[in-house]
Amino acid sequence: MSALKTACLSLLSALVLVQATPCGATDMIEGLWRTKKDHIAEIKSCDAGYCITLKDSQYAGTQIGVLRFQNGEYEGQITDPANHHHYIGKAKVTDKALKLQGCMLFIICVSQVWTREP
Repeated sequence: MSALKTACLSLLSALVLVQATPCGATDMIEGLWRTKKDHIAEIKSCDAGYCITLKDSQYAGTQIGVLRFQNGEYEGQITDPANHHHYIGKAKVTDKALKLQGCMLFIICVSQVWTREP
């Protein structure tokens, strides 16, 4: 195989990978966020997707959720560390806000907006 053909195939493979990865998804959701209860949560890439870990308060170091990027949005589970309730739902990043919506047993639904920390 010629060097030019190999280079073209490599470039094509890279473009396919870029197209398969959501534009800026890692940059968009990863980082520090202030929760509704005024805690700091860190979202960073992990084997399961994007892991959410509290960084302060009595729950510091507690992983409270995992989100995955699927079908153009973040989906996953978050656990309230105070009462251990599990919520299944979605998250959306807009500007400096993370909008979360989760439901327990598809009956009790909760929405929150977290703000990005500088």
